[in-house]
Amino acid sequence: MKRLFGRKDIIFISILLLISGCLFLMNRFLLLKQGDKIQITVGDKLYGEYSLANDQDIPIVIHGEVTDTVTIKDGSAYMSEASCPDRLCMKMGKISKDQETIVCLPYKIVVTVVSEEESDYDSIAN
Repeated sequence: MKRLFGRKDIIFISILLLISGCLFLMNRFLLLKQGDKIQITVGDKLYGEYSLANDQDIPIVIHGEVTDTVTIKDGSAYMSEASCPDRLCMKMGKISKDQETIVCLPYKIVVTVVSEEESDYDSIAN
């Protein structure tokens, strides 16, 4: 009976996984810059910009009702309250690096970290 993978195939696949893991970690921890502020958009409209340096709770009001609350604490932002049924936006965790996002699809809310400093890389390289 012929084997699907030989010893050389397993070594080759292991090396590829190791290289891709190193590149992922390098991108995640070395290349991404700390953000300065967050931008909150609801639909296509900018809801507001808030500094990551100031700890605060930001209630997002849609049609006269508070739907979600974004909390900024210790230089990171996260969705602390959500009234959508699945609450996936609350499970996305804290964001603080440039271009990280939290999305609440039912209310079309997007929270994006932005940096004042221009990146050395374009959007495709990031």
